[in-house]
Amino acid sequence: MLVLCLFPALSGQNGQASPRAIDASSLKNKPAGPGKSAGSGWHLRQNSQLLGDCDVLIAKNAVRIIKLKDKVTTVSAAPDWTTYVYSDSSKKIFSRDLEHFGFLYKYILNFKDVKLSEVPGKSNSFQGFRTVAYRSKPVRWGVGSDRRGAQKEEPVEAALNAVTSLKAPKEISKLLFKFYGLPVVEGVVPITFSRARPGGKPTFELTTSKIEEVKIPANAFIVPHSYTKVDDARSVLIDGEQSQFINEFVKGLGHGK
Repeated sequence: MLVLCLFPALSGQNGQASPRAIDASSLKNKPAGPGKSAGSGWHLRQNSQLLGDCDVLIAKNAVRIIKLKDKVTTVSAAPDWTTYVYSDSSKKIFSRDLEHFGFLYKYILNFKDVKLSEVPGKSNSFQGFRTVAYRSKPVRWGVGSDRRGAQKEEPVEAALNAVTSLKAPKEISKLLFKFYGLPVVEGVVPITFSRARPGGKPTFELTTSKIEEVKIPANAFIVPHSYTKVDDARSVLIDGEQSQFINEFVKGLGHGK
């Protein structure tokens, strides 16, 4: 069954130890990974149903995602792929090792039960780049509660189209899928992701409007060391209005008072 969750990968709840946080004060405005010259790479403009428009920059050993609405930046790079999330407006920064990095925003559609498999012979192209199709078997999807408070479910299928020719390291693939809250497929870059009732019209969780090869600025992956280090990504990402929205959302699920 798929359910709605709130910040599951960052809270250290459910009996699990809190993931290791990295001290951002040691960065001293150095690049997260590529060094003096990042060379050429790829620029994508993507839209997440939950996060809105995102600007993505991929180098051979680093990735940067800017959530355009509020200018929150996520950066990760070789060799250790520590992931940093910072806001230039709040001057706060959060860090987490990639393995424990999770979906950070208002709420997620938890796709942990979805298993995607490549569709044999099903390939296409997007703006000149070869894409490969993946599909899941139907899974039970939570769609709210009935009048008695019982969970309502329906079967849905998930579909992914992904670019393989960028040869992105598995760490970059993992970060992109985790950032968007999608089931991870290593070694590919997600282009579209949708869910639908069997035979029904798809709802797109992720779309891509542009992908192009670009020269990457040398400072593209700089992480600001002077920002205030925080242990909870929500304090970087959420303002008072969003916090109130989340509290009301939780009450609506029956978890609040």
